[in-house]
Amino acid sequence: MTDLPWFVYMVPAAALALVIGLLVVPKLLRGRRISSGPFRRNAPSNVASAVQARQLLPGLVQGELLAACVDSLSTGVERSRLASALSDWWNVSTSEQAQSTLGWLLQEGHRASWPHVLHIVSTEPVANWAASVYSLPGPVDRDQVQEYLDHLAETLPALQEQRVVESEADLARGIVAWDMGRAIIVARMCYDCKLITESQAWEVIAYASAVTSRELSSWEEVARSTIIGRAMWAGAGEKLDELQAMTTRCLSDPMSPWVTTPFK
Repeated sequence: MTDLPWFVYMVPAAALALVIGLLVVPKLLRGRRISSGPFRRNAPSNVASAVQARQLLPGLVQGELLAACVDSLSTGVERSRLASALSDWWNVSTSEQAQSTLGWLLQEGHRASWPHVLHIVSTEPVANWAASVYSLPGPVDRDQVQEYLDHLAETLPALQEQRVVESEADLARGIVAWDMGRAIIVARMCYDCKLITESQAWEVIAYASAVTSRELSSWEEVARSTIIGRAMWAGAGEKLDELQAMTTRCLSDPMSPWVTTPFK
């Protein structure tokens, strides 16, 4: 028998490798794959329980801005990126700093100044806001309140025109969703970076979700509370526009968990 050239044997070998690549490898990876695009889903083996997945949802907007998975404690985001964000945005790089920041968000946050801000916004014309700061009773960080008032003076007209703020009731609900949504995403980031344990992360998330459900009554109210909080904190700009666009997507996209999951 005549020996065949070596490359003749390579053809069936290549075909076999192609079959393995198309049929076998996807089955092996199926349990580890994270979906792409908006409202990313984690692999089935990593998703949270139905109750826990529901507890994640007050943080949906912040999670989408980070491109985090919507259905798991783990964000599915590269750890180096999360560590950089925690350090740059939150000054968090240790377990102690993580716990301190999360405690602040849950117990105080930016909403600690909101009653003073709301009182002035609701009772005084814009021209009197600066003077009204000095008549606030008790120990108050007046510089901070003034800064927040300046930001609202800058953003409220547009928020009213866009119907984010349609009445005093929208302001009276406060900015609890702004703080609780951030507490949820920060807890997830800290968990992924191994700064807090799984049980600690879920404790924060459960508390934040319960507070949101107690004080608000719809995903639309969560969206408004989140936007108003961001506007008060940092004023107008590209980041506020990005946040507003994301809340619109979360409220309207058929794939959004806010659309597919009742608020209560």
